[in-house]
Amino acid sequence: MIDEGYVIRADSIEKKAPEETLLVEGVEVNKADIPAPVLKALEEAAFVKADTELAKSASEILPHFAEDAAKTLLKSFSEDEAIMEMLKAADAAFEASMKEFGKSDVDGEFASSADKLDALVKSYMDENQLKKSEFAKAYAAVAKTDAGKTLINKSYKGE
Repeated sequence: MIDEGYVIRADSIEKKAPEETLLVEGVEVNKADIPAPVLKALEEAAFVKADTELAKSASEILPHFAEDAAKTLLKSFSEDEAIMEMLKAADAAFEASMKEFGKSDVDGEFASSADKLDALVKSYMDENQLKKSEFAKAYAAVAKTDAGKTLINKSYKGE
């Protein structure tokens, strides 16, 4: 019985539990031989490594899905080619629907050149404590600056 993996005790005979092993740097080690804190750290490191690899492949294969959703989908369906083709098609559809249309400045602002020019003039009026009736004077002062000239040219071009 001992040769077949049974453990004989004074009050019972039990089948010995199969040994659980862990692969550490290419060597299989019995989990029972590793101290609990070290075993826990090794298992956590293995989990983090697997999660990082899954996140990387999810961002490559399904970049337009939410990361958590892409990881779950890959984990569940990565072996099924038909489902993966459908997921890639859905990702391509998401990509097409997520493209931005319209104009924006390098700053990410949507103000036109005329709006920016007005803002510069108002800023000049505030700095020099000019009244609203002196708008033309402030506009002329701003128009003499390089930034003002650039904005005026852009506003004439409709940019």
